[in-house]
Amino acid sequence: MDRRLDAEADAFEKLRAMQANAEELSAGLTTRAAQLRGALPAAEATLARLADRYTEGALTPIAGNATEAAARLDFADEQLREAATALAGKDRGRAALAIRGAEQAVGQASNLLAALDKGAADLDAAGANVTRLLDEVQAEVAAGKAARQAAGDAGEPTR
Repeated sequence: MDRRLDAEADAFEKLRAMQANAEELSAGLTTRAAQLRGALPAAEATLARLADRYTEGALTPIAGNATEAAARLDFADEQLREAATALAGKDRGRAALAIRGAEQAVGQASNLLAALDKGAADLDAAGANVTRLLDEVQAEVAAGKAARQAAGDAGEPTR
C-alpha cells in the first residue's frame, strides 16, 4: 500500500513540475517531435532496403515501426496543441496532462525508430555473417575438390 501511495505521490509531483515548466517542456517536446518526424523518411527508406533483401518474416518485428512512430508523433502534435490552448486559457493543470501525453508519445516514437535501426543493424550483421560463412564453406569445398583431384591424379598409375 505504501509503495502504491509513493508512486502516486511521485506522479503527482511530476505533474506539478510539468505545470510549473509547461512552456519549456512544450517547446522541447515540439523540437524533439520535429526531429523524429524528420527521421521518418530515412526509417521508411531503411524498411524498403530491408524488404528488398530479407523475407517478410524477418521484418515482422519492425515492419510497422515507422508507421506507428508517425501515429505517435501525430498524437504528440495533438497533445501539444491541447497544451498550447490550455496555457492560453491559463489552465496549467490541463496543459500538464497534455504535455505528459505528448511526452509519452514522443518517447514511444523514439523507441520505435531506435528499434527499427537496431533491427536493421542486426539483420545486416546476420546477413553479413551468412555471406561470410557461405564464402568459407565454398572455399573449403573447393579446397576439398582440389585435394581430391590432386590425390586422384597422383594415385593413378602412369601408362
